[in-house]
Amino acid sequence: QARRNTLVLGIDISDTISLDPARMAQYTPPMTLNAAYSALVAFDAGNYVDVVPALAESWAPTPDGKALRFKLRDAKFSSGSPVTADDVKWSLDRVKHVKSQPALYNVNIDRVEVVDPRTVDIVMVEPREPVLGALASTTNGILERKVVESHGGTAAADASTTDKATDWLDNNSAGAGPYRLVG
Repeated sequence: QARRNTLVLGIDISDTISLDPARMAQYTPPMTLNAAYSALVAFDAGNYVDVVPALAESWAPTPDGKALRFKLRDAKFSSGSPVTADDVKWSLDRVKHVKSQPALYNVNIDRVEVVDPRTVDIVMVEPREPVLGALASTTNGILERKVVESHGGTAAADASTTDKATDWLDNNSAGAGPYRLVG
């Protein structure tokens, strides 16, 4: 009776091995991670063709056509700190350099360049190939760099052997999603 206004969902999430976005590779972790992290773009439920703004308020090709330039909206991480272009670059670099299965989604991302604190360029390997759908992936949820680094995270080229943030990220989140993972 006391819980009449509470909806409880029971879902088998036993295939979850990691809740670290850079190492997540099973079917059910996105249900948890999508609540804790936001990416640059997303898909609306029922429309998995057209991306919509998430942390990015807009994007357009750069004048040379080799990159997409993303303008960030005014967003905050769960800590209250603002989401910056540096956090975006660091998060996408971490996925690339951790070299776990989710990095395969980003094979068309050559590099990420910070233009200013609220603008980032995603330079593509092949500009005519799609990249927006990959950027909407749970893997590309943006992490708060300072928080993850304080728990052993790195986006350095040797992150596959030196990144130590996964244990912390399996029990905590550092994202800009509507919820926080706390255990």
